[in-house]
Amino acid sequence: MCGSSDVPSEQLLQAEATIILIDQHAADERVRVERFLKEMCIGFLQTQNGTKNDHKQWVRVKELTPPLPVLLTHRDASTVMQSQDAREFLRRWGVQIAYPPNSLPESDQSSESESSTYAQILVSMVPEVISEKVRAT
Repeated sequence: MCGSSDVPSEQLLQAEATIILIDQHAADERVRVERFLKEMCIGFLQTQNGTKNDHKQWVRVKELTPPLPVLLTHRDASTVMQSQDAREFLRRWGVQIAYPPNSLPESDQSSESESSTYAQILVSMVPEVISEKVRAT
């Protein structure tokens, strides 16, 4: 026994020999994600409480110059481009579409094949927390 401690000496030796390894990259990513989620939750709560200013961006964003193309199914691209609610939802998450809603070409295909055809949209803004990852791809 060591001094007046009730802990056996083998356990003390094990505790003294413990090595803790931390993946700094993973720890940094976790901090960034938690910060992003906190911003999102605060923005959501402020929006729900009626304190939303339509011109206020609750999430820190980074402008993409030039805008980056994103490939979506034609149906999803049409929804995003034709629905003000969908664009507002994306804006609250820090994503902004680069061009006007009527610029998506009309599809001559049936709605069944719309989910298997693709269209590009241009994204001009993304949340700051993911902007480095977006540009790296």
